[in-house]
Amino acid sequence: MLINGARIRPGFRVAPNGGLISGARYFSDKHRRIQRVRYPWKQDLLKMNWHYLHHEMMDYFKGRPTRDSVVELHAKAWPKFAQSPFLVSEGYVPGIIVKRGYDRKVIFKKSDIEAVAFDDDPQAHISHLFMGRMFRVIVEHEWIEDCVVVDYKAHPVNRQVFFVRFNRHIPGSITEVDIPVTLVGVFGSHAHLNRAQIDLAMPTIKLQCVGEKIPPPFLVDCSKLRMEEPYGAITLRDIMHLLPEDGTARFHPSYDLDETEIVHAYRPYSIPEQDIPEDYIDPNFVKQNKKRYHLTYSGYWPRQ
Repeated sequence: MLINGARIRPGFRVAPNGGLISGARYFSDKHRRIQRVRYPWKQDLLKMNWHYLHHEMMDYFKGRPTRDSVVELHAKAWPKFAQSPFLVSEGYVPGIIVKRGYDRKVIFKKSDIEAVAFDDDPQAHISHLFMGRMFRVIVEHEWIEDCVVVDYKAHPVNRQVFFVRFNRHIPGSITEVDIPVTLVGVFGSHAHLNRAQIDLAMPTIKLQCVGEKIPPPFLVDCSKLRMEEPYGAITLRDIMHLLPEDGTARFHPSYDLDETEIVHAYRPYSIPEQDIPEDYIDPNFVKQNKKRYHLTYSGYWPRQ
């Protein structure tokens, strides 16, 4: 567009002093006043969307969260004429699946086993969850075995696993598993606010399972734990509601639900110390054959 011999863009207009003013169309004003069609159904949805979203959020938070600790592991058949030291040197972890069927010898990738065997802390060692969860072992995409870890061979210091032993888990048959325990709400509990010491007395709880899956770790709520004399405690009967609702798992019959304590809350130095019994044997220095380690040339160490 030419005005006074100068080319002007349509989106600008000339000011009295000769300058250009932007923000307005020179040729029309209707394009700045666009009125969109307000559909009735769209207005109703905008009014009711928060109502539906609010109900969905409330149902989600009120419902019991679904937790599953099952892990899938891909394995291969144990090669013939191959021994365990050779497989470990090649980057594999040998294992065997026994009980309720034929014994099946398999090998796993070292990285797959160590990823689920150790805790996240670099200084930690074998996790309690390693023997408290179900593994779905897929053998060369032909066999699927649901099993639990019952024994393993690992380095006492380094994060290395050399051998794993599994037991099959078949729904309907009793499988005993040590389920880990985690404390929740410790710092906001009545006992902690009253300067009480809260300790976990049982890091694992033995269960008998007959269902298709193994229950996940227990999340014990300590928010209602109170300081009592001589000490406060949470027993197995207090966490009965954490068991599966379908009744496929129960505490081991050797436990007394009213006497077995999981968590203790006490005041430091309020409980007198007791000497170790003379016949006490430290379990950390006992072999699998129930014999103690010889760490010195004469006698046992530490002295017991």
